[in-house]
Amino acid sequence: MFKKVKLLLTLLLCLTITLTFFTACQSKKDDVSSTTSTTTKTDQTASTTAEGQNTYSSKVTPPGELPITREKYKLTAFGYTHNPRNTDLINNQFTKWLEEKTNVFVEVQSVNQSDFAVQLQLLMSSGDYPEVILKPNWTRSTLLAYAKEGIIMPLTDLIEKYGYYWKKAVEDTPELLTDVTMPDGQIYCLGRTNQWRYKTEVSVYYYQPYLDKLGLDIPETTEEFYNYLKLVKENDVNGNGDPNDEIPLAGSGVSTGDFVKGILNAFVPFSRSGDGNIETMYVENGTVTHVTFDEAFKEGIKYIHKLYKEGLIAKDAFTMDKDQLLSLGTNENHIVGSAFINHLTHITTFQDGVPGDWLNWTPGPPLKGPNGVQIAAAYLADNFYGAAWVQTDKTRDPEIAFRVGDFLFDYEATTRCFYGAEGVGWRYIEPGVGVGVTGMPATWEFNVGHDGKPRPESDANWGWIQAGPMNTSEKWHGERLVRDPDLNSEVKMYKSYQLQLPHIFPIENTLHRVIYDDEYQAEMADLVTSLNSLIREYIARFTTGDLDIDKDWDTFVDQVKKAGIDRAVEIAQIAYDKFYKSR
Repeated sequence: MFKKVKLLLTLLLCLTITLTFFTACQSKKDDVSSTTSTTTKTDQTASTTAEGQNTYSSKVTPPGELPITREKYKLTAFGYTHNPRNTDLINNQFTKWLEEKTNVFVEVQSVNQSDFAVQLQLLMSSGDYPEVILKPNWTRSTLLAYAKEGIIMPLTDLIEKYGYYWKKAVEDTPELLTDVTMPDGQIYCLGRTNQWRYKTEVSVYYYQPYLDKLGLDIPETTEEFYNYLKLVKENDVNGNGDPNDEIPLAGSGVSTGDFVKGILNAFVPFSRSGDGNIETMYVENGTVTHVTFDEAFKEGIKYIHKLYKEGLIAKDAFTMDKDQLLSLGTNENHIVGSAFINHLTHITTFQDGVPGDWLNWTPGPPLKGPNGVQIAAAYLADNFYGAAWVQTDKTRDPEIAFRVGDFLFDYEATTRCFYGAEGVGWRYIEPGVGVGVTGMPATWEFNVGHDGKPRPESDANWGWIQAGPMNTSEKWHGERLVRDPDLNSEVKMYKSYQLQLPHIFPIENTLHRVIYDDEYQAEMADLVTSLNSLIREYIARFTTGDLDIDKDWDTFVDQVKKAGIDRAVEIAQIAYDKFYKSR
């Protein structure tokens, strides 16, 4: 009985979603006519055959030429809203601008991000999915599975024949091509370039007034770090007369403040294997291995235990969330001396251009351990971006759909997608006005709120934000004007990024981009979940003293073996070998 009810509800929901695609925006459908528009040419010219005939489809203009079609056209898509003020992707400023430029109306049916995964799965199961999915948030394995079924079409030939803006994006960010190319040599999604080549997971920040008061430079080694924390603890550095309120090191049990990751990388490569893998695994000379039982790993945990035992780490650090961490960092008595954070907003509040206590937070380099290990808790950013822009077997004209996705990698299209109309959310600037975050000559400025005038409440649905592919490359981000570098949070975080770069763990020593075959996916996912949870649990218990690391180490080793660490390494090796042999 319950199964029947559940099935009926599922079918009704599928029908509701399906009907939405075919009934929404009837007025827009009426607008899709055979109106012909004048084309605007770029420096790209059409290729020709030996006889001089255009080899492109008659349905589209040559690569890089706008509009994309000479007649009005409608393309159906599905996505999710990423911003509470951008909930309608059909009646949307960017959607309208995109149609004006390309002659293609992208009818994006969208749902809230929290509902997206379930509704997308229902759509895919029902078979009534649209032509394009903006960002399905699939893994590489899931994307390949749909491709093998013929549901998702390859874009490789379309890129070769019609690619223009996407190819330019690859010139600026070569990793984009690598990240979206599957082991079979095909490309099934366009992806999205990230702002920085490397993503910083956590980096250490220090409260500069305490360093100054103690007469110390920024710590570079674990020994110097310990000494700084000890002095913060013992010297009432905030000067409020309470010798016990200082918290030398703050962190949290979530990724935004993962002090364990920040410290252990001074002893061993920890959490360097890539997303979806065991945190203690890595690759050495083509062989997958792990540090779980290494003496250096044990010494790293002992070091964290020492800090905790001496009261140098916040007592509730393992259970603290990001809001609690921020509350400590913004305490009026300035009680925190340092923190491992993912973003400046996790330890302080600020407004760019406005002086404040946030300026006192100074980034430091990754710590160097007693054996010279110094690894940044950062990894090569993944431009795969959840398989952004996939075209399904429902795509009526693949070349038209692709050309729209390709155009989204144009820098102006990206800026409008993110910030809305020129002159409202952003503006071009004259050459020589200033520089960007990276010191490059600035070409544009994000101007809403810059002079204290935030976007009015009436201004909504200005863009797709991060709903699909964009070219938010280091070049794009670096050319955004910074009017006062000393009062800019992006500049401060870029300095942290620069400190990490010399210590990035080599990509060849990771399992980044490696794909697990269907026969291993479920098993590996279970192993990753159980082993990472078990290892983290023991780290916490060894740190807090709930377990004695010397007396209980053998038990830890035994439990990790029983949980399947050897099997996980075996599966990872199979996937690694297959992935790199295919290259």
